[in-house]
Amino acid sequence: MITSALSTVFGAGRHIVFMAVQSLRRGILNQHVLLEFGAFAGLVDGVLVVLAT
Repeated sequence: MITSALSTVFGAGRHIVFMAVQSLRRGILNQHVLLEFGAFAGLVDGVLVVLAT
């Protein structure tokens, strides 16, 4: 399950991750950054739920 989530974020979404990193380096908060914050929050929440059970 975690493998499919990570492959989606870093595989198919690699371009969005790259654009978000570039935006953060420039100090810009745009849709790429917000989308990745949400994606990583979902990943962290999923890991915490798995660890809690």
